[in-house]
Amino acid sequence: MIVKLCNAHELPPENEMKAFRGGALEICVARHAGGMFAFDNDCPHQKAPLSSGHLDGTKVVCPYHAWRFDITDGCPEIAGDPPLVLYEIRQYDNEIFIKLPDGSEPAR
Repeated sequence: MIVKLCNAHELPPENEMKAFRGGALEICVARHAGGMFAFDNDCPHQKAPLSSGHLDGTKVVCPYHAWRFDITDGCPEIAGDPPLVLYEIRQYDNEIFIKLPDGSEPAR
């Protein structure tokens, strides 16, 4: 399912992150090197809000325990840790859309 996430003017500045509601999910959008990356705002470790953390290049750093995940492929810094859930994100004109996994419920 494809849902509108926001308008382009609502996106975070380069090298920053911001959380949005995407369907029933909270999605974090990061901008780095001219690209947009979308992933679950909940850290896979203990559900900390990743949008409250920071970016270190292409790594998002969790605000609670400093776990690090690559925003380009979801891989954790430490092998064996759970990966970051990524979402396809696209801009069409002034609107930003993400593709949600099958079975996701739209926001009410």
